[in-house]
Amino acid sequence: MGKKGKEIVEGNVKKLIDELNRMVADEWIALFYYWIASQVVSGRSAIQVSGILKESVQEELEHATQLAERIVELGGKPVSTPREVLEKAHHKFPPLSKDVDGILRTALKVERGVIESYNKLVKETREKDPITHRLLVHILRDEVSEEQNIETMLGK
Repeated sequence: MGKKGKEIVEGNVKKLIDELNRMVADEWIALFYYWIASQVVSGRSAIQVSGILKESVQEELEHATQLAERIVELGGKPVSTPREVLEKAHHKFPPLSKDVDGILRTALKVERGVIESYNKLVKETREKDPITHRLLVHILRDEVSEEQNIETMLGK
């Protein structure tokens, strides 16, 4: 990012990079959970749920990539080790269930936690960084949609 592009970011850029890295870590936690859950899910509708979880893996990877690109644009370095992911994530790795309902209930908790974190950062960037703000709103929209899909699968 050019000099002027960096100048338009108001506030503490280092803190913003740290918060974006926490979101990257959250995306990696969700991605890994969805990936492993897609492999072990069993019971009714397991094949369909596995397919949906695999799609979620791709969405979470896209989010992590977009956030990492923004971190680099801001002059930072994205989290780059599993240890950093575990240390920086807002939420810990969730327990793994094998049955469809257990996996979906856990996925719903993951999505709701991520939604809260994104919503907080959306509010913080609203008037301070229009580029990051727009990215976060886009990702938040995806996360809200994922929450709705999971609720639908759970019959809520």
